[in-house]
Amino acid sequence: MHAKVAVIGCGNVGGAAASALAPVEGVSLVLLEEPCRESIAKAKAADISQAACAQRRDLQITGTSDWAAIEGANICVVTAGRPRSPGMSRDDLLEANVRTIRNVALNIKRYSPGSVVIVVTNPLDIMAHQLFLHTGFPAYRVIGMSGHLDGARFRSLVAAHVGCSVREIGSIIMGGHGETMVPVLSHCSVGGIPLNLLIRSSQLRRIIYETRHGGGQIVSLMGTSGYFAAGACVADMVSAVLFDRKGSFCASVYAQGEYGLQGFFLGMPVIMGRSGIEKIVELKLNDREHEWLRKSAQKVRALSERACSIL
Repeated sequence: MHAKVAVIGCGNVGGAAASALAPVEGVSLVLLEEPCRESIAKAKAADISQAACAQRRDLQITGTSDWAAIEGANICVVTAGRPRSPGMSRDDLLEANVRTIRNVALNIKRYSPGSVVIVVTNPLDIMAHQLFLHTGFPAYRVIGMSGHLDGARFRSLVAAHVGCSVREIGSIIMGGHGETMVPVLSHCSVGGIPLNLLIRSSQLRRIIYETRHGGGQIVSLMGTSGYFAAGACVADMVSAVLFDRKGSFCASVYAQGEYGLQGFFLGMPVIMGRSGIEKIVELKLNDREHEWLRKSAQKVRALSERACSIL
């Protein structure tokens, strides 16, 4: 197998994603930046190439600012845009990033019209919706990374509290990628045992809070968004598409009536394979989870409508 993956935006998240993708067999990488930052794309491409060489791995990787270099890409990973600074929420990035994403969308449409697109730029659900609107791609080929990262944070916290392997933990995170995200506790377990039988309700509330605010905590400590976990999640989702894994993920996808929602992107459980999103899974939620999802959806819908009004 040979596949071409374009990483659009070579900041911390883009660089981490490219580094995580480098070991994937049969993948060539294009790192793309705007012209004033082309040197960063070239430098990171060289650095990742040398790391692959040190590990005795062959890797074809290019750093550029030329959009034509992404022509024919199988997958485009979009991390372009302004990252969070201390004191900023993901939503604060809306106006700063919406125009960037529209330009990215038009160039993906021109040069990689058959690609699957994985969106990482914040506010993630809204940027995925904008990219969907401006590429005109089928909904199943535009995917927001959101819930996969949120789930990794949640499982990490549960594993630390219970003292078990993360491989034993099943989790579902729905809703918007932000402080209204919805850990679906009725479908979260350790070795098949429901969490509420293993963890006190007060501690579960703390884990949920830290999951929702985990990205902001990293920003406050480091001065910018985290990137290693995001890069690993990107690589996992890319592999699911390239190798047709039919893997289960939580991702931001276009709602078309699922859970009573319609017309915007929101985190839901999905099956991913070669075509992108192959199925959206509708779970049975309890009344509290339905209410949390409804409130999260209201906020995401309002932000999506606001983004559409920005010229």
